[in-house]
Amino acid sequence: MFKRATDGVTVSVSLRMTDGALLMGFLNCGGAGKLEYLLSSDIKFVEFVSKEGQQRFIAHHQIASIEPMASLEEPALTPFVENSEPFEILGLQHSATMDEAKLAFQTLFATYDAERWSGLGVPFEFSRFAIQKTRQLNAAFTAVKSIIQARDDQFQAEQIKAAAMAAAAAALRPMFGGGRAA
Repeated sequence: MFKRATDGVTVSVSLRMTDGALLMGFLNCGGAGKLEYLLSSDIKFVEFVSKEGQQRFIAHHQIASIEPMASLEEPALTPFVENSEPFEILGLQHSATMDEAKLAFQTLFATYDAERWSGLGVPFEFSRFAIQKTRQLNAAFTAVKSIIQARDDQFQAEQIKAAAMAAAAAALRPMFGGGRAA
């Protein structure tokens, strides 16, 4: 929601103009960083920067309403490691189920998806990091899926083998009592 500008704090907002136009971007609130101070001041123009980066000054009297926008919580930039363990990348235990893996992948992918951050004025370094991270998440999820599938297939094969052995053992047992009459 707040971003440090060179000469103050900018606030992510949605502006409704008196002519009905809707603008989304950032208002420079000066050093205080509070919309209240900006709106209650007697300045004639406010500095607005659109999400596309276009800077303009808007006459204070042309603003009908201002709605602060909750910013997307920026994830911490963790070091990108190329050959990390796939379960660790997704934050999973090795005993995780396929449903747990899917949920972890979807949550992390949504956090780092570069499309989510486009147009919000994030630095180029973060965009590049987000793209690398989503590639890493895709590779980790593919590896985790194959490991879980192989584990599930092996478990199912063991269950079938155990059932077959139990059936064979049952077939060798006598049907009623099993003892011989003397």
